[in-house]
Amino acid sequence: MSLCLASRRIDAHRSEPLDSGWSMLRSQPGAFGGPGNLPAQGWCAVTLPTTVAAALDGDESDGQGLDNFDWWFRRELPRWDDVEAMRLRFEGLATLVDVWVDGQVVLGARNMHRAYVVPLEGRPRELVLRCTALAPELRARRARPRWKTALVASQNLRWFRTTLLGRVSSWNPRSDIVGPWRPCHLEGVRGFDVHELELAPAWRAGRAVLRLGARWTSLGCDACESVVLRLGSHLHRVDATRLHAEGIEAHDIELDGIEPWWPHTHGSPALYDCELELRGPRGSTRIDGGRLGFKSFELLHPEGALELRCNGRPLFVRGACWTVADLRRPDPDPANLETLLACVVAAGMNMLRIVGTATYASDEFYAACDRLGILVWQDLMFANMDYPFEDPGFEEEVREEVEQILRRLQRHACAAVVCGGSEIEQQAAMMGLPEAAWSHAFLSEQVPRLHARMRSASAWVRSSPSGGALPFHASSGVSHYYGVGAYRRPLADARLARVRLAAECLGLSNVPSQVALERSGLGHLGPHDPRWKAGVPRDAGAGWDFEDVRDHYFPELVRADARDMRMVDPQAYLRWSSLVSGELMSRVFATWRASDSGCQGGLVWWLRDLAQGAGWGVLDSEARPKPAYWALKRCLAPRAVLIDDRGLEGCDFLVLNDRPEGLEGTLVVELWQAGRIRTLRAERAMRVDPAGCARVGTTELFGHFVDINHAYRFGPPAHDTVIARLLDAAGEMVSEAFHFPSGMRVEPVTAALRLRLVADGADRWLYLQSDELLLGVEIEAPGYEPEDDAFHLAPSVERIVRLRPAALAPGARVHCSAANLRGVVTVREA
Repeated sequence: MSLCLASRRIDAHRSEPLDSGWSMLRSQPGAFGGPGNLPAQGWCAVTLPTTVAAALDGDESDGQGLDNFDWWFRRELPRWDDVEAMRLRFEGLATLVDVWVDGQVVLGARNMHRAYVVPLEGRPRELVLRCTALAPELRARRARPRWKTALVASQNLRWFRTTLLGRVSSWNPRSDIVGPWRPCHLEGVRGFDVHELELAPAWRAGRAVLRLGARWTSLGCDACESVVLRLGSHLHRVDATRLHAEGIEAHDIELDGIEPWWPHTHGSPALYDCELELRGPRGSTRIDGGRLGFKSFELLHPEGALELRCNGRPLFVRGACWTVADLRRPDPDPANLETLLACVVAAGMNMLRIVGTATYASDEFYAACDRLGILVWQDLMFANMDYPFEDPGFEEEVREEVEQILRRLQRHACAAVVCGGSEIEQQAAMMGLPEAAWSHAFLSEQVPRLHARMRSASAWVRSSPSGGALPFHASSGVSHYYGVGAYRRPLADARLARVRLAAECLGLSNVPSQVALERSGLGHLGPHDPRWKAGVPRDAGAGWDFEDVRDHYFPELVRADARDMRMVDPQAYLRWSSLVSGELMSRVFATWRASDSGCQGGLVWWLRDLAQGAGWGVLDSEARPKPAYWALKRCLAPRAVLIDDRGLEGCDFLVLNDRPEGLEGTLVVELWQAGRIRTLRAERAMRVDPAGCARVGTTELFGHFVDINHAYRFGPPAHDTVIARLLDAAGEMVSEAFHFPSGMRVEPVTAALRLRLVADGADRWLYLQSDELLLGVEIEAPGYEPEDDAFHLAPSVERIVRLRPAALAPGARVHCSAANLRGVVTVREA
């Protein structure tokens, strides 16, 4: 793979983004055979990178129907006289794109998932792109697949290397992604033209190892005399025996004084600036190798189980499936990317999965995950369909695509798992095909060899899901677990299913916060309004949607009937529904994080919604946290107390410490009746080792029998709320968990909510206290972002929430409400 595809910076080279000066034209398919007879009229100015939908800015039915036309882009090229060779680099062209330079065809791109490099001759003047209409190609007769998927309307999409995003109408808004959607560059080369650079950092046997190799062409009769590697403050001269006229022989370099890279939940994501210096008779050429981190990541299968290890230590992964910020602009801008990933880190998530229905992420995304300590599970862009790998042209195209993404991921510490695709084996197995037909040799044999050849510090997974007698068996390998969720199994199924690793799970219709509903204009809509239902996901062809799934669990988690509440008080129904998702997720992860569960982690289906409404995301379409996000944040924290309901054995109280330092503190457990009467209290000193988990059972904690979860049902329950609180050595609260054995009470309370707002520089501290239990307390603080929200407020305990400024002129008042509190309470700054 050419170096320029990996976005390395070489100081002797010249690179200019071709972002401005472009014009765009729409035409009927095949109306113009080339740029020579294009009309002078009808062009509009655009800036790259862009999709056609973004360039039209919603004027074309929100991106629908764009596949029915040809789309032309053209601009003049700058003239350079100070370089020895020139080339064009296209980082992403969607999808069938022909490229002309000065009227000559130089490229026929057929894959939006890969980059292309075009050498140029002379001093070119004009660049023209044509994005050919995809719709006529989809209507052409082609060989039939062995199975069909209901995910997309056209089965012929399997022949074309384009994203399924925007084409799965039951999931997300319909939008055809067409155009030069990633940057285009004009590059000038001087000195050494580096075609390939292999940088593969790894952590082996407690030591940093760097795989280094390179291939180049010497321009202007230069010869490389020596190579120096700089890694942070370390300097390494490459062995002369590894150096030859056309590059560096690939070899391993052992490095001393290097700290391992850890996911942020378990340590520090240590990175080291890397630079290569190629020294020749006319001077030196420096290559920026980026920032490297050294880690190992293993997915093991001991005796039919499954284990994850990072740097040799057990690891529980948790996070979500990454979703693009905007179908019209699949790559978020730097500010939005930082906002989204900051939410991931703050929530205690340590892994994001890029699903095979989407697109490969940008280099900026992977670099940000390196820096922030976020692991990445990377699917190859294959999903559900029977891809024609037996077609030589198709296989050649996807082989180059796979080699490119493997080379891109090779140097990134965040890369933890590379997976052959999403639900391909599952789709085939569910259609009744024999095991031999579930996959193709390209994915099951050739790609694993490519992955191994790259010496990547990532694990290989054949397909997601996979591993059992049937690919979707949760107890044997990687699963997509929707037992609790779409399949409406009881909550106990999270334990009974013996989930090993859920690469996706808990796809629920998550209601946004009350403030977000009002700001989006959805607050006044009823749950059965078609505009509301447009934001609720459903599976294609299903007679139910994911709001029905959430309602199934409503009466178990809330002491009310969802249907009756929806009819009588729809706004209250939405408020309580927003808490149901969070309670459901908390209970499942409390089960999975228990040390005896055998579960290695779970990734929630969708981080962010693509449209306004109650979608799968735990962030809404504007990246605002939903109540479900805050519930996840509390139960996924590196240091947390969780309550694990174990039926007739009562409740276990789990104190988790993922951090590399030990934890000393106190566990306090209280039982409350009717939100204001404390019936029992116990506390216990706790010490938890680094990366450890301590478990305390009900009887062990109280010293006698307590029907803590009302499992034995000897008469009416003596309490309806269990509260566990973890305090540090100074008595400050580290974590808090609530359990409602018979569901949350919906009756409004009469106690007053007392608030204080105290300034601390630019920040504000909000103090909250109530004599009665308040459920789902939400904070509206214009101009500020709370560090916690949608939480339960225990009786007689002062809760402190930090508010960070999010606007230049934040407000001076804060408003608080709760699901079981009438009205809104407002406080001004003291």
